Amino acid sequence: MPGTRCAVALCSNSLQVTKKKDLNISYHTFPKDKKLCNLWINACRRKDTWNPKTSTVCSLHFIEDDFEVDLRSQLMNIKTKKKLKPQAIPTQCLKECSSDISTQVTSRQQRANKRINENIVKNLTLPTQEIEDESLEDVHPVIEDKYEKLFNDHEKLKTKYKHLAELKRNQKNRIIMLNKKVNLLSQKFGEQTTRTYRLEEALKSIFSQTQLSLITKQRKKVIWGTDDISKAFTIRYL
Repeated sequence: MPGTRCAVALCSNSLQVTKKKDLNISYHTFPKDKKLCNLWINACRRKDTWNPKTSTVCSLHFIEDDFEVDLRSQLMNIKTKKKLKPQAIPTQCLKECSSDISTQVTSRQQRANKRINENIVKNLTLPTQEIEDESLEDVHPVIEDKYEKLFNDHEKLKTKYKHLAELKRNQKNRIIMLNKKVNLLSQKFGEQTTRTYRLEEALKSIFSQTQLSLITKQRKKVIWGTDDISKAFTIRYL
């Protein structure tokens, strides 16, 4: 298990103190690459016997560019575990480092990050406004690429939204027209049903129910009864 204290000779930072004071300091294990690991060991300036495999170096010994940029965390202003770039080497505060110094460095980093976040949010909320060169000076190139990608995605979504809005309007108009046709057909069907009912009522005194079914085409084949035959003869000899 990696050590809880920073391996740099004159550094007094430890994981326990960091958690107690809630400092924004992370601890990183030594790289597996031998050449890179030797550079880390030399940077620690230790004269005693120690094991790099179980040791760590705190984040105060690295510059900001040594860490990978997490755009999501910066935009949302949330804490995440810092991750070093593959070729990062400790070069800062190698002669002396304490929690007081770390507090100053952390505050400075927080102010810088806050300024960067404000510029990013401002540019994202006003995508059509031209970005000033001054606002990009403090923004990391990776963030610029992320912003450009987000801006392009935003424009594509705007175009897609306009297309869908137009399609929605067309569909709405079509539904209105279809509803009018349905209402008209329903009205005609109601009138036709009323006429059929009145006709059946008028013909009941002359024709049987079976004969009416044939006349109104409700049935194609029927079996005639005595009443049907009787009425048929009556009509025949009228």
